[in-house]
Amino acid sequence: MANFTATADIVTPLEPEFSVIQTQSESSKKNFQLLGTTATERFHLLFKVRTSTERNNILSHYNGEYGGYASFSWTTVPSFVKSGTSQTVRYVPGSYKEEMISEVPLWRVEFIFEIAV
Repeated sequence: MANFTATADIVTPLEPEFSVIQTQSESSKKNFQLLGTTATERFHLLFKVRTSTERNNILSHYNGEYGGYASFSWTTVPSFVKSGTSQTVRYVPGSYKEEMISEVPLWRVEFIFEIAV
């Protein structure tokens, strides 16, 4: 479990995700059942301009944590997220995106973290 130490340019809190299942009763009424006691908090991280080396470091960390299946420590937490204390998080599978924005090359990288429950 390697710490994530890169500082994002923009961190956006996303709508919490609740684990709810929906079933139908015999009277065809919908029943909703909450599977967990708390919602999963998610954060979108955007890195606007990164060199190839920085992009490779971020991608190596993503691949090293199996893209969402392993938890790790997020140490560069903004102050508005849990008072800026380190959090145990994991990547949301499939959320990693990158785009070359210059021929130098410079990169734009984004992904979503969720706080591990």
